[in-house]
Amino acid sequence: MELNVIESERVSKPRPRLPFPETPGSSPRPSEIALELRRFHAASPTQTKSPKGLRSAAIVALEATRTPPEVEATLVQAEGELGADDGQDLAEARTTHLLRVAARKRLLPRRDGFLVEVRGLARRVRERLDVERAKDEAREPDRLEQSVSPAGAEHFDFGTLSNVIGTPRGTVRLRPEERKRVRAALDALESFDFAPGDPLARIVHDGSFDLDVVPGVEIETAEDPAQAALEIFDRDLIRLTDVLRATRIARLVLDNAFDEARHGPWLDRFGPSSFRSEELLLVPVVAAIENIDALEGKGLRSFSRLLLSGRPVHLMMTGSPRRSPRLSQSSDVRERLEPAYLAMGHRKAFTQQSSVGNASHFLTGLLASLDHARPALHMLDDASGPDDALAAEAALASRAHPYFRYDPAAGSSWAGRLDFSGNPAPDSPWPVANLDYETEDGTVEALELPVTFADYLLEDPATRAHLRPIPAGCPEDALSPLRNWLELDEDEALLHVPWLWAIDPAGDLLRVAVTRRLALVCRERADFWHTLQELAGVRNEYVTEAVHRARSEGELAAAAERDRMRTEHAEQLAGAKRKAVEEAMSHLARRLLDLDPGAIPAAAVTARAAEGPAPAAESVAATAESEAPPAPEETDEDEEVGEPWIDTPLCTSCNDCTDINPHLFKYDANKQAVMGDLRSGTFAQVVQAAEKCPAKCIHPGAPWNGDEPGLDGLLQRAQPFQ
Repeated sequence: MELNVIESERVSKPRPRLPFPETPGSSPRPSEIALELRRFHAASPTQTKSPKGLRSAAIVALEATRTPPEVEATLVQAEGELGADDGQDLAEARTTHLLRVAARKRLLPRRDGFLVEVRGLARRVRERLDVERAKDEAREPDRLEQSVSPAGAEHFDFGTLSNVIGTPRGTVRLRPEERKRVRAALDALESFDFAPGDPLARIVHDGSFDLDVVPGVEIETAEDPAQAALEIFDRDLIRLTDVLRATRIARLVLDNAFDEARHGPWLDRFGPSSFRSEELLLVPVVAAIENIDALEGKGLRSFSRLLLSGRPVHLMMTGSPRRSPRLSQSSDVRERLEPAYLAMGHRKAFTQQSSVGNASHFLTGLLASLDHARPALHMLDDASGPDDALAAEAALASRAHPYFRYDPAAGSSWAGRLDFSGNPAPDSPWPVANLDYETEDGTVEALELPVTFADYLLEDPATRAHLRPIPAGCPEDALSPLRNWLELDEDEALLHVPWLWAIDPAGDLLRVAVTRRLALVCRERADFWHTLQELAGVRNEYVTEAVHRARSEGELAAAAERDRMRTEHAEQLAGAKRKAVEEAMSHLARRLLDLDPGAIPAAAVTARAAEGPAPAAESVAATAESEAPPAPEETDEDEEVGEPWIDTPLCTSCNDCTDINPHLFKYDANKQAVMGDLRSGTFAQVVQAAEKCPAKCIHPGAPWNGDEPGLDGLLQRAQPFQ
């Protein structure tokens, strides 16, 4: 559909107008238009005139982009291969048809498996009894006489012999009273079968529903469908009591564990409360269908009783997604009753909110609900088949009827139990539909339209009284798009009139103001949607707060680490500078004065390095002369020079000394030479290294081994390096 935009600057056709009392030749002022719109926004719907033929532009855009679902796609999502009858049921997509499909896929395989088990137990118990009977018959006098030749038979008293033989050792025999109960159980097993006319499903309703009659589904009516469904289920369950008791007896006998004295009283009291959960699923599927209006009366008690019963009985509730407090009322908007949300509070009940108009989604949930012996609630909108699929999709997109599924068997947390899939734009307040429209100059442009609950309600003619076209000239500061208005606080919202895009019967695009009551109903839907988002973990405020807190803590930790690294780097840099200055000063002093490095006190050099830049060469020389220590007294030569040492900071890492003896000369962490173990070398090697050292930083000192040969010559060679 091609649409024209109504704008005050370029519309030649008559525009919708508000009924202002005008004087001839005058036009309403912008302030008057804004005031009249505010009066309409706050007015009761009975005081308004309903525009004819208006439609929501967002819903029209949704229709234009919708792709009709194919039956094949539904078949794929319905878990595996289905038969021709199943395909026909899915094409019909009515409640009774879909229930028959689900029952056929779940109930029939379970019953077939149970019959195989029953037949196997019966055969094995029969064999056990036959073995015992054969053993008993072999001990009878007649059988004993037949086992002996005629010539020897006259020598035996076979009656006495039968009593002497007794029971064979190692054999667990059934006592007479036990054998009687086992034979009765065997008869129950061998005679059991599901009745050919047994239905796949039973439906009970209050008579107000027009349900399709299909083979395999029985339909009943009752005043209280939920209570009647429980009674119908228990009635069908009791029919399985005899065969299920027989399976217990058979297993005990085959395990050689049956004891009449111990198990007899329990077997006499055996009933539905003794059934296993998988045995409850052998009963035809029982479903009660009710309208949501039933919950406003005594039906709420039956609703909870069914969901707390522990019986796999299904309650299908229907209601219009447009159900809400009457828009014509002047009282405050009340929150709408949500049966599916209420059912999740029962915790152990399977819950889904879906639509028969979306057969794939509904059938998938229905099949999942039949996988476990739990009560189930299916909250469905009024859509009843493919013809209503568009209405179902509009209800879904507008958050009027969001889809979700709560399965207690799917995990131990909400994250595992709540399935939120199937909703468009699940992380946004409203999905967006794109509408192409044509301007007066023929240009085609696109308009992004949020699909709100108000858009969905506008498709109902009864709701259109809450609309009024906005005329040209209305000041923009008095208006607010409904999507933005819903996020305003209460005081700010009072200053603006919310509006939506709509389409008139001529195909023109225009803005329409909505009443406050309609806007508040839309806000109530947005609040419920946000609640579902939180439960599903899509927009959880606790998670958001935790993420912000973790991010803040991470940023603080990173800032503290940066400060620590800056401080550590500054300290290392200052230390490196001090060390470099010390080494430079020491090297400069030795080069300028050609003095023995040991003659310059290290403390003096360090102090001058810390005070500032190196002084001029003359000042350094003068300082060195004035601070030089007095000449030492004459002492023994060995005592004067001491042990060998290396002026390590002057080392050039040339490897000359380490090549001579790597144990006597070693490198430190900075790859500069230091003295090693004197016992691993000789004084001659130290003198040789001092002579080869390009930096002249090796000082031989005094010999440490007085017996080393050639010491006199070595001392003379070492003298220049002391």
